[in-house]
Amino acid sequence: MAKDEFNEFKLVGTRPDRPDGLDKVTGRARYGADISAPGMLWGAVVRSPHAHARIVRIDTSKAEALDGVKAVVTRDDFPTGLSGEEWNLQENTMAGERALYDGHAVAAIAATSKLIAEDAARLVEVEYEILPHVTDVDDAIRPDAPVIREGAADATVPDGSPPNVARYMEFGFGDVDAGFAEADLVMEKTYKTEATHQGYIEPHACLGQLGDDGKGEMWVCTQGQWFIRKMCTSVLGLETAQLRVTPSEIGGGFGGKTTIFMEPLSLALSRKAGGRPVKIVMSRSEVLRAMDRTYAELVDYQEQLEARNAELLTLRRFLASIMGSISDYLVVVERDGTIIDASASFCGVMGLDVDQLAGKHIREIFDADNRTKLLKAVDDTLTRREEATVEVIKPSIFGVLII
Repeated sequence: MAKDEFNEFKLVGTRPDRPDGLDKVTGRARYGADISAPGMLWGAVVRSPHAHARIVRIDTSKAEALDGVKAVVTRDDFPTGLSGEEWNLQENTMAGERALYDGHAVAAIAATSKLIAEDAARLVEVEYEILPHVTDVDDAIRPDAPVIREGAADATVPDGSPPNVARYMEFGFGDVDAGFAEADLVMEKTYKTEATHQGYIEPHACLGQLGDDGKGEMWVCTQGQWFIRKMCTSVLGLETAQLRVTPSEIGGGFGGKTTIFMEPLSLALSRKAGGRPVKIVMSRSEVLRAMDRTYAELVDYQEQLEARNAELLTLRRFLASIMGSISDYLVVVERDGTIIDASASFCGVMGLDVDQLAGKHIREIFDADNRTKLLKAVDDTLTRREEATVEVIKPSIFGVLII
C-alpha cells in the first residue's frame, strides 16, 4: 500500500512498548516457580500409573514417618457430598474410589525439601485393581464400553444414551432436513482428532497457604485467577471471599491453565501442616500426563451443495459473521477480488451499505482517500482500546476474508 499523506496516527505505524516487556527482558518478571515464602514447604504428588483402576488401599504410614515430612493428604481430606461441576472438579483434583487416567493424583506430600517430598511420595503404597479402559472416541461411546464415571451424566443427556456421555448439546438454526432435501448434492464425511497437549513452555506451579480459620492465599501461573479462586474454594469447602489468588507472569497457556489440578492440593497440604505455605512445581512429565488438553473428537459432517450456488453464498456469509466476531473492519471477497460482504464498521467508513459494496472489485474502493479513512478509523479504535481500563476480547482490527 502506498504511503498516505495523512500522518497524524497515534498508534498505526508505531511500535508501542509492551507493558511487560522490560521486566521480561531483564529477568525481573516472576513466574509461578519463582515465588517463595518464609517457612515454605515443598509438595509432591503420587500419581496413578494406570489409565483406569479401582483404588483398593492407600498406606501412607511410611511416608509420614520420614524425617522432614509435615503433611500427607488423600481424598479423605477433602469434603464429601459435592455434586455437579464441583464434584467433577474434585474428582479430577484427587482420585476417589477410582483413578480415571494415567497421572491422576491419588495422594500428596508436603516436606521441608523437594527431594524429601519426592522420596516420601515413593514410599506411599497404593494397591490397585486394574479396570478396562478405552482410548478411542468410537470405543468410548459404545453401549458395552467400560463405564468410567457412573452418575456423571447431567440433565442434558437424553435417556438411552451410551453410559460415558456426560453432556449433550444441540444447537443450530433453520430447517436442516428441508435444506438437505433441496440440495443437488450432499457431501458427508467423518473426521477424527486425537487429544492434543497445548505444549506451553512453562510447567504448572503454585504456592498455597491456608490456615485453620479458612483464610488463605495463593500465587499461581494461570489464565484466570478468579476461576482458580472459585474452583479451589468449591472443592475444599471454603468461602470464596476468604481466598486471595495472585497470578504470576505466565509462560504460555493456550487454554491449558484455566482450571485446577494441583492448586487445591497445595492448600489442603498447607492447612494440614499448620498453615505453612506449600509450593508445588510440576515436572514436564507430569504436565504431559496429568494436565488439561484439547479433547479427542469424532465429527460427522454434512454439507449441501446446489448448482445455483445460493447455499454456498449463505455459507460464505456465515463465515463472514464468524470472522466479524474477531475483526472490527472486515471485508469478504472472492478470490478474484469481488466483494461479497462487509462488516457494519467497514461500511460506515466507506459511506456505503453492504448492497452497494457487493459486486464491486476491492480495488475500486481502496483508493487513497478511502485508505486514509480506514486507517484513521483503525487508529481511533486502537487509541480507545489503549486508553480502556478493561480487557478487549477482539484481537483483530482489520481483516480481509478471501473465500
